[in-house]
Amino acid sequence: MTLIQQIPDADRVIVFVQFEKAHNAVKEILRTNEITVMGLMSEGNISEKLMAFQKNEMHGTKAAKQKAVKAGQSIEGAKVLLLNISDTSAAGR
Repeated sequence: MTLIQQIPDADRVIVFVQFEKAHNAVKEILRTNEITVMGLMSEGNISEKLMAFQKNEMHGTKAAKQKAVKAGQSIEGAKVLLLNISDTSAAGR
C-alpha cells in the first residue's frame, strides 16, 4: 500500500491478481486504505470501464456523474485498476 500511496496523484496503477478470492481481498484492502479502485471481472461493459480509467473519470452514466458533481463529490477516476489475470477482462474484453 505504501508504494501505491507514494505514486503521484496524476499517475494510475494496474494490479494483476491470479484468483477471484485474491481480487476481492486486494480490492477491500485498497478501499480500507482509502485508495480508489476499479475492479474488472467478466461482467458489465468492460471496455467502457477501461476507457473511464484511461481518461481518469468515474465510470457511470452522465446522469450519475452530474449527480455526483451536484453533491460535491469527485468524479475523478480510480487510482488502481484491478485485473484478474485468469479472466478475459485482463485483456480488455
